[in-house]
Amino acid sequence: MPIDPQQLLNLARELVDKPVAVRTEADLRRAVSTAYYAVFHVFINDAMALFVKDPAFGARVGRAFQHGIMKGVCSQYSPQKPSKGGQFVTPTGQPLAEEVRRVAAAFVALNEAREEADYDGGVTVEHARANSEVERAETALPAWLTAQAHPSALEFLQDLFCKCIMRR
Repeated sequence: MPIDPQQLLNLARELVDKPVAVRTEADLRRAVSTAYYAVFHVFINDAMALFVKDPAFGARVGRAFQHGIMKGVCSQYSPQKPSKGGQFVTPTGQPLAEEVRRVAAAFVALNEAREEADYDGGVTVEHARANSEVERAETALPAWLTAQAHPSALEFLQDLFCKCIMRR
């Protein structure tokens, strides 16, 4: 059974919203990480639903999705500047939906925040930062639902799938 991104997001929100008296920095670090994983798994689940029909095989294929490769693809789909024509486009030159661009940018930011929260003991994760990252994921999931209607979302998922499966 695929991991439910909404359950992850709900858990991240619960961790951030714990009362100050019982909330720990570990709760905030876990909230940031869990918010990231909500977006991570929504991409995996959607790619698997499109490209792998056997659920048993899908579970094995889903393990091929790697954070760094996904971050690289998301970076390509979240350019800071439009192309020469003043329009945002996919790597193949197709129009890029603003929602795809926003969600891809959110993934990159969440990935960086997760790495800091999970691995950087020299940084204190404050409540405001953790809350901001959870809100970023809470915004990204519905934006992705809207983005899916645009052809650039399919191209994005194809890129994620192919690059992760072929690992290049």
